[in-house]
Amino acid sequence: MIRYTGNEKVRHDAGTGCSNMDKSEKKCLIISGGEYDDIFREDTGFACGVSLPEEGSGKCAESYNDNTGYDLILACDRGLDHALAMGLAPDTVLGDLDSVSAGGKKYLETQDIRCIRFPREKDDTDTMAAIMHALKLGYRHIDMICAYGGRRDHEFGNIQAAFHAAARGAVVRLLADGTETVIFSSGSIKLKKRPGYGFSVFALSDECLGVYIRNARYELNDARMTNDSPRGVSNEFTAPEAEISVEKGVLMTMTVRLTG
Repeated sequence: MIRYTGNEKVRHDAGTGCSNMDKSEKKCLIISGGEYDDIFREDTGFACGVSLPEEGSGKCAESYNDNTGYDLILACDRGLDHALAMGLAPDTVLGDLDSVSAGGKKYLETQDIRCIRFPREKDDTDTMAAIMHALKLGYRHIDMICAYGGRRDHEFGNIQAAFHAAARGAVVRLLADGTETVIFSSGSIKLKKRPGYGFSVFALSDECLGVYIRNARYELNDARMTNDSPRGVSNEFTAPEAEISVEKGVLMTMTVRLTG
């Protein structure tokens, strides 16, 4: 079971983007400024049971926010443009706005939307600022999209930002075309088998103790994993669900579409 705060325990099923978490647990979506990933529209509809509006449909973006299953939607700089292309209206935009399009800036000027603006020279990335903002508001279930693609250093920075949240009790998913990454600590997740997909498990902490991998071709039982060894790469499902758990440390799982 995932430990979030205190003695509260929640199970999170990551494989299809669906969650068996307590309905009272607040969910946050962070739209980062990486490459636009339009497959998310399909994934979101599948995960939340709704279909987002087609681009150019003329339907009001705000009317779809409540249907996504998220209580808070944050856009990081160029993530505002990505959000609008998906038919979503963010609750808050964070960043220095150096990569927002003219249309996005016009939207900010004409809509009643909160904008937390930072100087261009700062210690944290826009996505890290969004992570810290979500944690400050009490969110412990965070999904990130448009976090991959573009600059590789920002990709890795987004994983580190997710690590920051997981080390403080959150479960973070990074959703992308062909890849679903889950970063969590001191708990367990279940990954659902998909045709043509495998999964890998990595230690993000210096060491992860009490690691279990069940219902997989290569299983672990109360193992120690370290972040200087990729021993958990390239595993296979042997059941409809694989279960991965860790007693101490931050783990990252990646469910990936296989090629060839």
